[in-house]
Amino acid sequence: MEQKKSKKADLERKRPLWFLIGLVMPTLVFVALLELVTWSGRSSTSDNALDDFLEEMEQRPKKEREDMVAAMDVRKQKPKEAERVNIVDEPKEMEPLKTIADTYIEGDEEDAPSADKDDKRKDDTQVAAVDMGDNPLNFRIVEQLPEFPGGMSAYVKWLTDNLKYPLAAQKQKIEGRVVVSFVINRDGSLTDIKVTKSANPLLDREALRVAKMMPNWKPGINNNKPCRTLFAVPIDFKL
Repeated sequence: MEQKKSKKADLERKRPLWFLIGLVMPTLVFVALLELVTWSGRSSTSDNALDDFLEEMEQRPKKEREDMVAAMDVRKQKPKEAERVNIVDEPKEMEPLKTIADTYIEGDEEDAPSADKDDKRKDDTQVAAVDMGDNPLNFRIVEQLPEFPGGMSAYVKWLTDNLKYPLAAQKQKIEGRVVVSFVINRDGSLTDIKVTKSANPLLDREALRVAKMMPNWKPGINNNKPCRTLFAVPIDFKL
């Protein structure tokens, strides 16, 4: 009959485990000692550098040390000086152009606005700018506004009859407001017709085309005399 040893009496059973422990422990101890030596070296290096710097500062002349401190103070104060600078807002530009009541130009199937609305627009008409002399850029408030022949009702009707909504803009469903400005001379003729607020090149061209077709206006009055007047007309294109 074969005799077997008990597991408790088998001394070779745990031999591999103790062998691994014997390999790992020296490695851990070696790494710990290496880290300790490295940290000590860094600490001593930093201390030595600080000591060298302080010793060098003590050896410098007093005047040079004061200059170095002053330069550091100036660098620290620069941001504070920048914060004390007052920011002055730029004056807002005054708008020399005042527009008359809005004119809505809709599709061909839409009718022109009613006479009651036209009268209300006429009442809401704002002042335009008047030229003092021959310079159309030197303006102030005009006493009496220029007037389209027949009044604002006639103006709206004329504009509705002559303005054509660009077909390309209709297809692309382009809408917007175009502001056209012009100078009304003393004889009522119109000059310097231009787009001052653009909506779309298609709409701009049509608004400018119709503005150049307008008849002479009744000139503005200032000091009981006809005067050159800068006028602006908003035209809304709406589908």
